[in-house]
Amino acid sequence: MLLAASFVVMFGFQAAPAPSESELLSKLKNESLWRDPARSEALASALKQASFHSTPGVIEFLVDRIDYDTYSLPGARTTKFVSVEKRFLVCGALEDLGVKAVPALVAMLKKTDPNEREGNGAQRRTLGIITLKGIYDAGGHGRELALERLRLELAKAKGVEKELLQKAMDHALLK
Repeated sequence: MLLAASFVVMFGFQAAPAPSESELLSKLKNESLWRDPARSEALASALKQASFHSTPGVIEFLVDRIDYDTYSLPGARTTKFVSVEKRFLVCGALEDLGVKAVPALVAMLKKTDPNEREGNGAQRRTLGIITLKGIYDAGGHGRELALERLRLELAKAKGVEKELLQKAMDHALLK
């Protein structure tokens, strides 16, 4: 707090207060933010703000948008080599949230069928696994820790959830 007060005294301005969860969700739910290439900076800014909001509502909203692809925008410039976090901006925001995003990612893996064509099941599952590995990779053991978390969830799961978690664990990224 002292540092922030010193900054205000030295430079004469103060950073804008962080938006509340409802303000941030309202901004993120604005479809033009996701579809208008001219608003890509505003989207990046909103996702950066979201990476500091560890509330369940924000995290669940982001997980629902995990397959948002910047290459799908009209006039998007595509390059061969770009990181997942740059192409799929939501993955980067979820990784920034860290382990707080893990329960929502695991819940998504429990209900996402990789054979589902209508809802991008395979892509959503792959992005969820990449993000889960990225979160746990902070310590250098992303694959192993992601697998261990999925094993713990698998032990409690039943029926379709168990089957879908097993498919996630069998994914090539976790081998």
